[in-house]
Amino acid sequence: MGILSEWYDRRIVNVNVNIVVAGLLALVPTTAAAYAAKNLLGIHTPLYITGITFLVDAVADVLVYYLLHWWANHAADKPRRVVRSYAYSKLSFVKDATLVQFERACLSPLLYAIALGLQYTLMHHDVRVEWATIIGYLSAILVTRVLHTIWMYRAEVKARELQLATLREQGIDVASLTETQILDHQGSPTPAAKPPARSPTP
Repeated sequence: MGILSEWYDRRIVNVNVNIVVAGLLALVPTTAAAYAAKNLLGIHTPLYITGITFLVDAVADVLVYYLLHWWANHAADKPRRVVRSYAYSKLSFVKDATLVQFERACLSPLLYAIALGLQYTLMHHDVRVEWATIIGYLSAILVTRVLHTIWMYRAEVKARELQLATLREQGIDVASLTETQILDHQGSPTPAAKPPARSPTP
């Protein structure tokens, strides 16, 4: 569990895990809504069904993600997690989770284009509404997770380069530091050598 916990402490990992888990949990009410729309409400038009599943998934996914992200990174009733991130570790829960949601919102047109488009297409080919929903949303989650991971990784690389530049400016030998030391360094500068005292003028 130690190795898994250490990996999960990496923000880029726990964000992805939380989003995938949130997406899978949101699939339960989303798939149930699709089933109910067709079999209980008598809605057989694929376009209407995709609209219903879009609304249910959007609400359920965001709510579940905020809960998981709070638990993983900011919960006060458990030992404080060390969020291993160059770019995001100093953000509050609200700012951090909202930033993730903003990044997801930028990718959401692609997410729902894949999810709803594939769902709609499969239903037109007589695939059961439940399986069309599951296949569509899982495919969309997979594609957008890859793109979001690249986005977060690039942000981490840029933030790490900035951290290294800051440490070098402070006279710290970054080559002697481990990755953990670089990440956790508080930025305390190495005391500069004092210039020799001048002898009093006669």
